[in-house]
Amino acid sequence: MSTESTESTESTESTGQPDIQPAKHHCVIHNIGHHDLYVALSRASDGTDLGWCRPASSAMKHVGEELLKHCKQSTVRYVESNAVYFDSPLAFHLKKGRFECTRKGEVSLSDTALEEALKGEVLIRAVYAPLVHEVLRYHEPDYAQLATFTLLLTSAGDLRRSSSEHRSPLYIAELIAWLTKLRWAEQGVDHFHVKCVHIKTDPHKITPSQLLGLEEAVLACASPVADQEGEDWRDYFQLFLSLNTGTTVMISAIALTFTEWKPTFLNISKARQEALQSTPEVPTNEYKATSHEMSSINQWIQVTEEELNEAARMAVSELRAWRHEYLIKRPIRPKELWDIDEDAVFFHRKGFKEVLCVVVVRNPNGDLVPVRGANIEVSLPTGTLCAERNAIGTAFCQNPNLRRRDIKAVAVLSLSPKLSKLGPCGACEEWLKKVTEVSPELRILGFNNPSAEEIFLRPALLT
Repeated sequence: MSTESTESTESTESTGQPDIQPAKHHCVIHNIGHHDLYVALSRASDGTDLGWCRPASSAMKHVGEELLKHCKQSTVRYVESNAVYFDSPLAFHLKKGRFECTRKGEVSLSDTALEEALKGEVLIRAVYAPLVHEVLRYHEPDYAQLATFTLLLTSAGDLRRSSSEHRSPLYIAELIAWLTKLRWAEQGVDHFHVKCVHIKTDPHKITPSQLLGLEEAVLACASPVADQEGEDWRDYFQLFLSLNTGTTVMISAIALTFTEWKPTFLNISKARQEALQSTPEVPTNEYKATSHEMSSINQWIQVTEEELNEAARMAVSELRAWRHEYLIKRPIRPKELWDIDEDAVFFHRKGFKEVLCVVVVRNPNGDLVPVRGANIEVSLPTGTLCAERNAIGTAFCQNPNLRRRDIKAVAVLSLSPKLSKLGPCGACEEWLKKVTEVSPELRILGFNNPSAEEIFLRPALLT
């Protein structure tokens, strides 16, 4: 795998949405596909309007290449919605691929005549990139607060292959990058970046391992933030994924590659519909992007008690009871208790963090039994024992014949508000992976805050 990139620095206006954490550095990966670029066509012979069409298959490469040259050499009129109109249309004859008319009802020709017209010489009067427009519009309310904003336009295709299925949308990406720069120039923004990252491989066969070049581009955005902010850098950096068009394999590979970055997905539900949902002349909100936070591939899924199985419900109920009793017996948190009685904080003196756990196991009689645990963090090199392993060890002491398959649910609660939806640490994950080798139905549960009001579930196979 190899990558080519074209980079330029450009600006933007206002940023994100209030429902997203107030990160000062935004990076957006937008995957380029067949629904990213539309062109306004006329029949060259008589000027008949052919409507807004999109290039399909290998046409993406040829149209993008010619349009990019034409844009850079022509006088254009920019329209706010990531569209430009040419003073002098581009005369174009598509030798490979095809145009697909997306608004047939607005064209006077019959379907047959329209199909024939699209095969002949046409005039390209304007270009329009609606999906990137909506992605940028989503962030514009926050532009003024952003220190950096980077748009990574990703394309894939083997540039060395000549067969149509390997024709690359690289030129479409570069054309949209040019449009984005023009947009930011119109808005007076001069410190944002747009970069095209091309993956030289078949987008229908791509794997996460071939996306190292794209990951490097994201790292280039995140590393300076980490240098500046230290271990809190994630509070200042937010990755967004706009994967609304392109091949299913490409979309899956990008999502899998960046899942541990806890990205926010920008979803445009009508992006792939055949008919164009919005035009520069008649703009609508049909392409409006909505956000969905995905914490990781180990994604926490909010659930109700009714949606849980018996073991998980028992884990939640017992965890809440354990929390209640623990706080009665230990009402002062370790950090505050340290000033009163240092010895009373001995078992949490390393990090002052308190974690409670309940493991539900099935006993030899076939009954489900909850077992409580708590973390211990003594200031010694080997002085930490996690709550999960504490509870599992206790369960074994209660039943020396305990088998891995007997462990049915693990509920974990941090008493620190900063550690909501706390999951197993690396060592505990290794333990639980051994459990899932024979017990795939194991469920791990977390909570929204120390009050344990909202329940979150994580499939254990994703541990």
